[in-house]
Amino acid sequence: MVRRRARRNYAPVEDDEFEESFVVSGEESFIINGDEIVVTNTLHVIKEGQEYIVIDDALYPLASENDVNESYEQYTKETVPVKSGLGTWGFFAIFIVFGIFSFLFAGPFIAGLAADISDPDNQNIIVPGKSDTSSTPSPLTAQSVESRRAEKIKIAMDYMNPVTRDYAVSLIPNSHEGKYNIAQICDLWDRVYNKWTYVSDPQGEGYYSPASRTIQIGLKGDCDDYAITVGSLIQSIGGSSRIVTAYNEKGGHAYPEVMICKDKACLEKISAYINKRYHTKGIAYHTQTKDGVTQYWLNLDWQSRYPGGKYFHDDDGKITIYYPNGYWYHSG
Repeated sequence: MVRRRARRNYAPVEDDEFEESFVVSGEESFIINGDEIVVTNTLHVIKEGQEYIVIDDALYPLASENDVNESYEQYTKETVPVKSGLGTWGFFAIFIVFGIFSFLFAGPFIAGLAADISDPDNQNIIVPGKSDTSSTPSPLTAQSVESRRAEKIKIAMDYMNPVTRDYAVSLIPNSHEGKYNIAQICDLWDRVYNKWTYVSDPQGEGYYSPASRTIQIGLKGDCDDYAITVGSLIQSIGGSSRIVTAYNEKGGHAYPEVMICKDKACLEKISAYINKRYHTKGIAYHTQTKDGVTQYWLNLDWQSRYPGGKYFHDDDGKITIYYPNGYWYHSG
């Protein structure tokens, strides 16, 4: 699913051709002239604002604009230890020395907010905001695995499909009618979670079932299918969702998140509602800053037993986030 990559910066000794040079440690996979190329510890360079990968002394333009959602300023995640190391890299017959810069981000907050809620389920718990709907730029010569995966997820999240929309509406009881709210989010999660049959994907991570198809076959599939289906159902009733992928020693996992609030007062109200409905003591969420405003993203993993349950444990604190419009980025 997601590939672990760490950016290591260095400055060439006597080469002014590039504005920036750095090595991405670990394995990367690219599509070049129709063929998949797998490389390790690859040199990346910036020339005239364009990022390239260097393979066999040749420069291949990277679809960087398709790979990064530049509008997000900060992502908050579980604190991870700073990793460091030292190495050498020979290129263009020049001896170079590089140092490692680690980027440390704060992580998911797990809040136990015990305030009582007196509002009816479907009042005053309206979740604001939509995810960015701008189009993704066309890829250049080299396209990363994440970019190709993001495009597949975008297609699979067919929340405008009548099958997906009609199914989402059918899951909302009359008691929770009205504008989009936290009670409706929980209704969708409950019914998909209770009916879901886990079946592994024989085609591996390359196949992503459209939400409408997963609904038609009776809610069966793997974690990718579950995440795409729940995320699509939420989008179809007016919410903002995204798909998160992560790894640990047991393998990869995908889960959905929903953007629930943009302020602490709203967060406390939603936490109180979930605590009351599921008899729990707190919720797990990620925070992220966009345009100076903090967004709160609720965990909807099927492994968590209830909306806002405990997050999947990823080994190195790195996750990759995919949006319904095709944008994606690494965090951690």
